[in-house]
Amino acid sequence: MYARGELDGMVLTSANEDKATNLLSDLQAEFEGNELWRHDFGDLVSVGSWEAGYFATTEGVGFWAFGLGQSPRGIREKEKRPNYAVIDDADTKERCKNEARTDE
Repeated sequence: MYARGELDGMVLTSANEDKATNLLSDLQAEFEGNELWRHDFGDLVSVGSWEAGYFATTEGVGFWAFGLGQSPRGIREKEKRPNYAVIDDADTKERCKNEARTDE
């Protein structure tokens, strides 16, 4: 989506904020260090907007990490609001044992 110019922003959610931040850091590392990506798209590291749990590219595309229960309402990078969300590794032992909590 980013390569095609279709991504305005991304929210990555996991069981808690630490897990989400860890998962997002893999994507952040690709933007930062993948030589092929940098050759095709240039340096995308935006000074001042490149930290754990949140980063934005020089093109103004933001990436956020949230834990379950945290609200992403109102997030944006300048005029761009996220148009892509991923939920990964959100299950816990407790949630898996309780179908009602899983549905919720």
